[in-house]
Amino acid sequence: ASNLMRPYLIKVAIDDYIHKAAEGTVSVEAAKNGVKTISIFFGILVIFEFVFSFAQTYILHTAGNKIILKMREKIFSHIQKLPITFFDKNTVGRIVTRVINDVDAINEMYTNVLISFIQDIFIMAGIVFAMFKMNKKLTLISLTLVPVMAVVTIKFRKKAREIFDVIRTKLAL
Repeated sequence: ASNLMRPYLIKVAIDDYIHKAAEGTVSVEAAKNGVKTISIFFGILVIFEFVFSFAQTYILHTAGNKIILKMREKIFSHIQKLPITFFDKNTVGRIVTRVINDVDAINEMYTNVLISFIQDIFIMAGIVFAMFKMNKKLTLISLTLVPVMAVVTIKFRKKAREIFDVIRTKLAL
């Protein structure tokens, strides 16, 4: 909600105070007071957003580190139980690289990617809702670019995946 409020506060400051003061429909003094009030709300909103973002990041990383520790302990325990012939067929560097990189990738997926994805969905839904509320026609015109962006994103993702696989293969050697 705070991500959506910041642009709205800027809109109110410009439309209701600065623009109207420039037109002469609101006195300059009233416009200054209105902008000051909105600036205070804006500052409080930024501080509020910082505190909750910090708390969220701290909680996610603490939980993620505990999960990663347990995963690494279980993997290490499993590796110790493997027969010696397994280590004859697989190089130690490859095993260590897979354990470290795969566990880190899982950690990254849950602590950053998944949470950011969920947040971004809510932010995008809020933005689209606000856009429809302000101007339906302009919103529909803007949304015509979504399919183009989706195609470009899918092509980029496929190419990035190929490059990532090459890098992972080279790291394992």
